[in-house]
Amino acid sequence: MVYGSLYGHTASAAQEFAAKLQAKTGRGVSLYDASETDVSYLISEVWRCSRVVLFCPTYNMGIYPPVNDFIRSALHACDEAALDAFVDAVANA
Repeated sequence: MVYGSLYGHTASAAQEFAAKLQAKTGRGVSLYDASETDVSYLISEVWRCSRVVLFCPTYNMGIYPPVNDFIRSALHACDEAALDAFVDAVANA
């Protein structure tokens, strides 16, 4: 899970969701703050995961900048086939 938080509310929601998801599935859940974790590290972690969950507030009528940077960088790092798979996974979620 990758989150960005302006005032701590989104961080609290992400932490609570991660705890509930871990309790329900019994599997480990990694939680990363996009404001504090280098985007290159986040991208490397994405390739190890079967699912990615994003939490972010809106900022200036858009996506919170650190999360937006992560999304754009992750998509840029994909080849066309991986990008198509990503889009399909999001569309079918």
